[in-house]
Amino acid sequence: MTGPRPGPGSPGRRSARPRKRPRAAVILVLLALLAIAGIPAIAASSHHSGPSARRPASQVPQPRAGQRSPSQGAVAAAAATRSQAAEWVSRQVSRSAIAACDPAMCAALQAAGVQAADLQMLSASAADPLGADIVVATPALQSQFGGRLGTVYAPAVLARFGSGAAQIEVRVVAAGGAAAYTVALGQDVQARKGAAAQLLGNSKIKLQAAGRAELTAGQVDSRLLLMLATLASVHPVQVLAFTDAGPGADTSMPLRSAELASADHPAGMSESSYVDWLRGVLRGQRPPYDSQISVAGAQGQPVVDVQFAAPSPLGLLKGG
Repeated sequence: MTGPRPGPGSPGRRSARPRKRPRAAVILVLLALLAIAGIPAIAASSHHSGPSARRPASQVPQPRAGQRSPSQGAVAAAAATRSQAAEWVSRQVSRSAIAACDPAMCAALQAAGVQAADLQMLSASAADPLGADIVVATPALQSQFGGRLGTVYAPAVLARFGSGAAQIEVRVVAAGGAAAYTVALGQDVQARKGAAAQLLGNSKIKLQAAGRAELTAGQVDSRLLLMLATLASVHPVQVLAFTDAGPGADTSMPLRSAELASADHPAGMSESSYVDWLRGVLRGQRPPYDSQISVAGAQGQPVVDVQFAAPSPLGLLKGG
């Protein structure tokens, strides 16, 4: 910034009229005094107006360090729910089953260990999930198919994950339609009740009160019923519990797992020998009677957990 141009009486320019110098000197002194007097006022004004001018911006809420915005939280929650559903499908659903899914869910299933060949990716224009054995119904697919998903294509829920509008459902696809599936499921329940009545009268099978009630109600998977009959034909067996219907599953979905232990200590067999025999029988089965087996301990005795894959096949007890 340049200063004022030198006037006729300024030191920077020689004047032909020396009599004007006192007046010019007075003017310069006055200007200097005004400048000096104005500095505190300008500085005070600047100090006062600075924060005041910035006040609206400072009042806007700012996210804390590391804090997610609501949209980021929703995206993270949706991803976590997909991961939970994918892990359950990877552990619980039959390896021979085809799972229908949207692109994001298919990616989560592959990350959880499901083979790409076992996935049927559904585009936004897909007419239906038919051709698959289960459908992992994300909110996007539920919106896409609407009420037809449950009333036409996939009437039964194996498991639910998440809640509200973000919930994911693992559903059984009914190849012949929902009405035919519902009829077949009802017939299967009746067949299971009949088989359970025979098991309840078998003195070689020891059951807890809860297990007896579940058998009576036809809630136990047909493969478990047939397995218990096979085991009891050789050695006594104790059922500690029936489990694994899936989190949030429909009440019509059978219990697919059982915790087994020895009963009455078969003659000539130690606990370890009994467990070896039990595992040998179970591991020798072919689909759909093959199962996952693990051994743990409870109350000082070994417990064999046997788990059959979802979805439960219908019609096994009548040879269908």
